[in-house]
Formats: sequence, C-alpha cells, structure tokens
Amino acid sequence: MKIKAANNNRNKNKMWTRVGSKFNLSFSKYISIGNKFLGLDGSRRRLMLAAGKELTDSQVIDLDKIKSLSIRKSYGSIKAGELGKRKFEEFLNFIHLRFEYTDQNISVIPFYEREKDGTKGLGKMDRALTNVQLLISKLIASTKHPENTGTAIAI
Repeated sequence: MKIKAANNNRNKNKMWTRVGSKFNLSFSKYISIGNKFLGLDGSRRRLMLAAGKELTDSQVIDLDKIKSLSIRKSYGSIKAGELGKRKFEEFLNFIHLRFEYTDQNISVIPFYEREKDGTKGLGKMDRALTNVQLLISKLIASTKHPENTGTAIAI
C-alpha cells in the first residue's frame, strides 16, 4: 500500500511539473486536494489554479495585479451534540478563494467542495491554504512597500 501511495505522489509531482513548465512556472509552494491544484511561483510572482484529471482547466494569476486574497469558508448546520461525535472540519461545505484586483474587480474561485472532494486530508489542506494566503499577502505587501522585502515568513 505504501509503495502505491508513493508512486501516486510521484505521478502527481510529474503532472504538476509538466503543467507548470507549460506556463513557464516553477512552484515553490503547492497544495492539492482531489483533482484541484494551487501552485505558487514566488520568483515570477504567479499563482496557478488548476483542476481536472490532467489539470487541464488551468488559470494563472499575476500577483502584481492582486490587491488582496481571502479564503471564504461555508459550513453546514451543526445540531446540538454533533461536535462531540464529528470533527469540526467535517461540517465544511466549501472553500472559495476570493481575489480582489488592483482595478477593483473581484474574482471568486471554488477550491474545495465537500460533495466532490470528500473530507480526506482536509485539515492539512486547510492549514496549507492559510500558509499560502499569508505568503501571498506578504508578496502583495512587498509590491506596495519594497522596503519590507527583507522579512521572511516560515512555512
């Protein structure tokens, strides 16, 4: 079983590398859940969102055009006593990434949907998304205030 999982991870890494090179990107951070992928190329200041079996539905976002990024979460109803039986993350219905651009446009992109993606690895993915949000916020701030580029965020 472990060998199969390792081979599956290697195949996914090859796919991400192939898709990234198609757009001339090299990912310093990435997250995947189900058939969705988010990759950050910090040196080129680009964020790639992709979905589908071969990650064919791809979108590259120029971070220099982003004013802010927020993560929107929607939870289902929680009945009395259910939190004692189930983990809080099991009530999560979806996660949307909300990008506000410097030209005042807003884009909302679905990243996680419980119906499609299930709950496996959700806690780890949630933490990784928060870390990526912090890193992107730092990159955006360094564009507005170049004197702050010396500060590092440990992820």
